[in-house]
Amino acid sequence: MQATPLLLLYAVDSIIGDFTVADLQRACPDVSIDMIWHVLKKLKKEEKVIFLRQGRSARWRKAKEEKERKF
Repeated sequence: MQATPLLLLYAVDSIIGDFTVADLQRACPDVSIDMIWHVLKKLKKEEKVIFLRQGRSARWRKAKEEKERKF
């Protein structure tokens, strides 16, 4: 795997709570927006993140945090 997706995976893993694409852009300024969306879509397909809201204020959450909130 290339370093860029690994960097994004590390950034997502280190975030606590909900996050936005802008949060990932701040954490990984050298990574393109297209790569961020590519990795987020892959993580969503793998059910590792949950897409909470669309639009300018789109938010994401790690799936394991969602499970912890239910208990």
